[in-house]
Amino acid sequence: MGKFERIFILGDVNHVFNIGFFKALRKLIPETKIDVLSSNEALRENHHALVDSHGCSTPKGFLTKISAFRYALRLLLASFFLFKHSILKNRKKHDLTILQGGLLWFSAIVPILKRTSSKLFVALWGSDFYKCRNHSKLLKLLHAADVISVGSEKMLLDLVQTFPDLEGKVHVCYFGITGANKLQSNTGKQHSNTTKIIVGNNGSRNNQHLEILSTIDKIVGDVPSLEIIVPLTYGLQEDYKQEILLFIQHSELNIHPIFNFLSDEENAALKHSASLYIHLPLNDAFSASMREFLYLQKPVITGNWLPYNELLNKDYNIHLIEEIQHLEKAVKEVLNQQQDRSFLPLDEKYVFWDKAILDWQKHF
Repeated sequence: MGKFERIFILGDVNHVFNIGFFKALRKLIPETKIDVLSSNEALRENHHALVDSHGCSTPKGFLTKISAFRYALRLLLASFFLFKHSILKNRKKHDLTILQGGLLWFSAIVPILKRTSSKLFVALWGSDFYKCRNHSKLLKLLHAADVISVGSEKMLLDLVQTFPDLEGKVHVCYFGITGANKLQSNTGKQHSNTTKIIVGNNGSRNNQHLEILSTIDKIVGDVPSLEIIVPLTYGLQEDYKQEILLFIQHSELNIHPIFNFLSDEENAALKHSASLYIHLPLNDAFSASMREFLYLQKPVITGNWLPYNELLNKDYNIHLIEEIQHLEKAVKEVLNQQQDRSFLPLDEKYVFWDKAILDWQKHF
């Protein structure tokens, strides 16, 4: 990576992944000017110090109620910001443009991006690829990119299999975890007389909470001092919340749902205190929670349909099941074997931004 005077970043600037990315980038290249444009809401005031200039491409006003006007205004706002902070204001191109995500409207400003930047780096997020309904627009963006990053080995294989001509410019760059440094403290370590199982990482039905809890319900008498923690801090719909509360009301399990966001310290304490983490979403990109538990050498039960093959055969405390019906047996086996062997902590490049950002740097 050469010395950059100014870089441009476009994406959902308030997303926790991007805030962590900005912090790591600022630490890595402190003298470089960073211009960011939000594809969603404007950058929150408490994060203004992370960048040198910021703008928002989300149009406001009555015209935005008409989709065609909204789309056109978005493109105009993005184009104006790019020209203002490159050609007009600084009389030169950005040294590097990083697109955090592969939103389809990004493809419409490819000519502007190429004209106002010396290098185009597209960080393709899992949802933008796996849920894409217009491959032609996505491919236009990816063909324009000088470098493409993805978040896992599985996604790299899937992308190249779908678009073989991209092979050679696609690389794996992991996202670090904001607040992960708190995991290194010794707070909240597990009490020996309690078996604490954590189920899922958010409030989405995708986590299959009720199916998992129904299975654990069958072994309540086999595991002494069993406590179940269910984090539901975001993505929870009211109807699903009521279903979970109804299950808790009629269950013999000692279940504690968490509805309020946890501080970094509280999150670390919870993970230190866990006996087992069950992670069985229907689909997933590369769960931060799962990575945190594995870093702490906590046992994780997850599904073999998820993109975690790169974590196997490395002495990490990860256990795969083929379907949720196998969970009851797996829970008993995993809890019984923990005293019999030791495991390695997950490689720090999957967890800490100061390690993860070095892989990004190689491809800038």
